[in-house]
Amino acid sequence: MLRTLYFAPAALALLCAGCTATTAVVVPIEPAILVQPAAHVLVLRSAGERRRLADFLWTAGQGRLDALHVTVVGLRPGLRRAVMASISAIGVEPGKIQEVHAPAGAGATGVVRVVAVRYHAYPPVCPPLLATGPSLNENDFEPTLGCSDLANLALQVSDPQDLLGNVAVPAADGERAALPVVRYRTFGVPQGGGSSGGSSPTTASGSRTTR
Repeated sequence: MLRTLYFAPAALALLCAGCTATTAVVVPIEPAILVQPAAHVLVLRSAGERRRLADFLWTAGQGRLDALHVTVVGLRPGLRRAVMASISAIGVEPGKIQEVHAPAGAGATGVVRVVAVRYHAYPPVCPPLLATGPSLNENDFEPTLGCSDLANLALQVSDPQDLLGNVAVPAADGERAALPVVRYRTFGVPQGGGSSGGSSPTTASGSRTTR
């Protein structure tokens, strides 16, 4: 956990009893959310152990199947895909289920290993407002407000794995998204549309056109 180093005025006075300077030293450190994965492993010998599989997934996800990331490992493609179908039917999102063609364990050829990962987000420890300011002569209390935002985000996010990187939504082209604004500033009206209301179109300088 990252915290802000703060010295209380009374403690600072004891530390600097013989010092000439009495100004408190505050070293700000950016707060951060700690995201950690927790993995659970289950070995299945057949696709018919659905009740055991469901209990395992609910325990691993702590009741949040939408936050689970499941990997099915085994050498038998039919068994792997049957287990994946059962996992999807239980409630795990299909996009968060993947299969790996590899031995499930040492000497295990007729079984599959189900690895369920649930990410946990731990909010930063936010210092109280009195410990970071504002003082009588300043209004700088952004560290507390920013830390509160991060703490709320960590407690409200459905799948903390999204905090590490969003793979569902591709990155947008900012330059292309800004083209309508550039056209509007250049021509005065959006491209392909007329001006609002019944007024005559105007040029970029705002004067009315003549016919």
